[in-house]
Amino acid sequence: MLPTLLATGVLVLGLVLRLALVWAVGTVHEPVDDEWAYRSAEKTAHLSSVWSPKTLECRAPGYPLLLRGLFVLGVPELGMLVLQALLGTATLALLMMLARKWMGPTVAVVAGVILAVHPTLLMYTVLFMSETLFLFYLLGFFVLFTWPEASRRTTAAAGVFLGLAILTRSTILPFVGILLLWTLASSYWPRTERLARALLLVGPMLLTIVPWTIRNAVVYHELIPIDCLSMQSFWQGNNPDGWNVHLANRYDRYSASPRERERLAFREASAFLRAQPPKYPFVKVGMTVKTMLGQQDYVSATFYKPHERFGPLPSSTAGRLIRIERYYYVGLTALAFIGFAMAAASPQRALVAIFAASLVVSHCVTFFFPRHRVPFIPFLAVFAAVALCRPAGVWRPTRARALAAVTAVALFAVAVWRS
Repeated sequence: MLPTLLATGVLVLGLVLRLALVWAVGTVHEPVDDEWAYRSAEKTAHLSSVWSPKTLECRAPGYPLLLRGLFVLGVPELGMLVLQALLGTATLALLMMLARKWMGPTVAVVAGVILAVHPTLLMYTVLFMSETLFLFYLLGFFVLFTWPEASRRTTAAAGVFLGLAILTRSTILPFVGILLLWTLASSYWPRTERLARALLLVGPMLLTIVPWTIRNAVVYHELIPIDCLSMQSFWQGNNPDGWNVHLANRYDRYSASPRERERLAFREASAFLRAQPPKYPFVKVGMTVKTMLGQQDYVSATFYKPHERFGPLPSSTAGRLIRIERYYYVGLTALAFIGFAMAAASPQRALVAIFAASLVVSHCVTFFFPRHRVPFIPFLAVFAAVALCRPAGVWRPTRARALAAVTAVALFAVAVWRS
């Protein structure tokens, strides 16, 4: 009874904080980062025509279509942010369900508190960006797919959530291939059930994505399965100057055909890679890990200054808020490394590891912004809670695990210090 009451209290806390932020921030602001594209979606993201502006045209459709649908229904922008607050709270509930099934009720409550007050996720609640919706779909998939003794219908529902997550952030596509291998090879299901589960996952996932592929074929007369920015991202991550606006403008002006633009990007990136020395892949991995672990999130750093989402703030106050978020991230990640290293081996733990690895590989091939680590945050919360609670049957300290934890935290500290 007590864990249920505590979990309910955590949900109330999460909802109140998110609604309070919506009330405090409102919608009348200069857009930041991807908001420039997404805030035009409500008026231009038509199903039957090419989207504008160019910064919106080829994005994954999940979030733009949500904004467009709400606009058609007459929902004002403030109402859209209220919906994001509700989605953030629902994601919190999904996380506690996941942690409870994996690690027990105490870990679930502690992980819920960590996520409920997480500064980054609170901030994204009041930004017109896809992170909040994506996390809802992602956690929905993990809950359904790993539910103990899940029926085949539950696995099919997980496939739908995975498809929706891909339609919102297609960078997780590499995870799908590894996920299928995990499904076929893991001991999570009986051997006779594994192939059926893999098919039940992939079938609904494809059925969720295919209608958008058909729409793109009708509008563009080209095969565009999801979005048409994959090769641009590849080029942005593999050129002499790194990610830059001038390259994006050249890409946009090259052709009205997404396929031709993608071919240009592939040619340019391939030519750059052929000219690199053999050590380049290792340098790229090092740069990606350093950025992922160490750098400050640009969106976070500009949320208070100069964008003033809470109105004019003294520079000292804005700096203090940014440092609080930074310290929160550093402490949470260090605890999560310890919790992950000390947790007992399990199929679920392996699934989280391959999800994280697939995202790192995806962004290593293209480019990595610090805000791309947002998908890791729910799992950081779970394993940080393991480190804090040390639940029986999950916390398995050994000398080798302790060494792994110390090594991981040390490398993380170096990445933070050098950034």
